[in-house]
Amino acid sequence: MDLEARGPREKIRTVRTHVTGASANGGVTSSDEKWVDVSPGQFEAVKNNLGMAIEHKPAGKYDIEAERVPQPAGFAYMAPPGQSNQYGHWDHHDGRDFWVFYGQYALMRDLLFNHSYRPLDRYEWEGYRYSQRSGQTYYGRDEAAGQAPKYGTQGTATQKSYEGSTYAKGGGFRDSKYASKSGGYRDSQYASPSVKNPDADHSGRTFGKGSSSPREPEHSYRPAPSRPAPSYHPPSRSPGRSFGRRR
Repeated sequence: MDLEARGPREKIRTVRTHVTGASANGGVTSSDEKWVDVSPGQFEAVKNNLGMAIEHKPAGKYDIEAERVPQPAGFAYMAPPGQSNQYGHWDHHDGRDFWVFYGQYALMRDLLFNHSYRPLDRYEWEGYRYSQRSGQTYYGRDEAAGQAPKYGTQGTATQKSYEGSTYAKGGGFRDSKYASKSGGYRDSQYASPSVKNPDADHSGRTFGKGSSSPREPEHSYRPAPSRPAPSYHPPSRSPGRSFGRRR
């Protein structure tokens, strides 16, 4: 989903995957995009969810059974850790578990992640599932950026993958507390002590349109070195993170 405040409008990308049966190994993926004029109230309801899936209907479900709590695009297609499904499977490497989509769903993956997919580890899935059961939107946490949100309008991953969006071109990220600007992220409540220190080395931690980090080819991805698995702590609830059915 893209956003444009002038109007206001939403650009919605609809991704459809057609399978011939429950046991099918492949599927045909298609998509379409369109701008939709919305009311100020509707815009306010989704303004924190740039790049998110605002509606998901699992295969075999009716339209009225669709999930309408915003969530990171693509997460709904992942199986529980240790399991696989028709879309992909969990792989284990260097002490970490991460999700891999099957090749026949590469187009679906690229559309959902805006051509910037990086394998997701099981701790992200666990955080997503906890939020989903609580009826809240999962925005993730970027450890390298001092626990800043990773997904949604304020997310560090979103600012990287949607830097060419209408929202970004209109200056939307400019007002973000996590945007690449002098003093902005340093003063955030999410900033780590090293980030707050103006004399510290902040290389490799800029986000948004100003980032110059080259995109690493997907086939060269290597999970981080082995490290003790952290205990999962459910994210604390905060105002503005729970979304109901859009009207």
